[in-house]
Amino acid sequence: MINKDKRLFNILLEGLVLDDALETEKKCQLALIDLTEYKRVEKSLKKSNEELKELNATKDKFFSIIAHDLRSPFQSLLSYSEILSTEIESLSSNEIVSFSRELNDSLNNLYSLLENLLHWSMMQRDLIEYNPLNFNLYDKVNKIISIVEHSASKKSISISNQVDTDISAFADANMLRSIIQNLLINSIKFTNEKGRIIISSQKKGDVIEVSVEDTGVGIDKENISKLFEFNTIYTTKGTAGEKGTGLGLPLCKEFVERNYGKIWVESELGKGSKFIFTLSKAIS
Repeated sequence: MINKDKRLFNILLEGLVLDDALETEKKCQLALIDLTEYKRVEKSLKKSNEELKELNATKDKFFSIIAHDLRSPFQSLLSYSEILSTEIESLSSNEIVSFSRELNDSLNNLYSLLENLLHWSMMQRDLIEYNPLNFNLYDKVNKIISIVEHSASKKSISISNQVDTDISAFADANMLRSIIQNLLINSIKFTNEKGRIIISSQKKGDVIEVSVEDTGVGIDKENISKLFEFNTIYTTKGTAGEKGTGLGLPLCKEFVERNYGKIWVESELGKGSKFIFTLSKAIS
């Protein structure tokens, strides 16, 4: 029905037959009930129910990560630490160095996982602060590469910083570190031995396009849409059987958008992937 303001609204029509023995003609009584408020409440309840389902799915994913994905790094830590604590006297110097490096790698992987979980948890509660500043992008990328280069060296993967040395960006430095670190970890995971990863930059008007390109296995087109979404977290094993939570790329998207940028991927199976995101230029 249309009201006096020419707006459609829902009504309920109820009728009652009035039966009177003295009347020769039957009469009826009609009532029109405005359902606008009822429909508003119904819509609100439906929305709340959908949000509750999403929260439950998020909670289930969180507990799944804690129950399964945290176990593997801890098992490695326990295994290597036990060997070092019980057999160190019988180990050669090279073996001690090798076990120590494996222990360090496991700790770094565990730290990255816990950091992603922390960021994810904080974003669910909207607790992450945005603190942008000006910084040299080339220098920042170099520092981030140093964090992951040992993992890359285990697969003989080279990482090249081809960002322009004179480019300065305006962004939250902690978020940028998480973005690039997660993209590099992703590239290392899906690149075969002796592969290459290149980080480069390009000025485009008021923004800077940063790309992380690898010679990895590539991504099937039908799976690209799943990469950046928390509610459809997508993960597969890497080229060396590496496992992951699938949280890294959704976090990248969230942090890029918090810095008023965009992120996308260009990829083809068997031909590698190129992840591109935008940052604001430094403010004078």
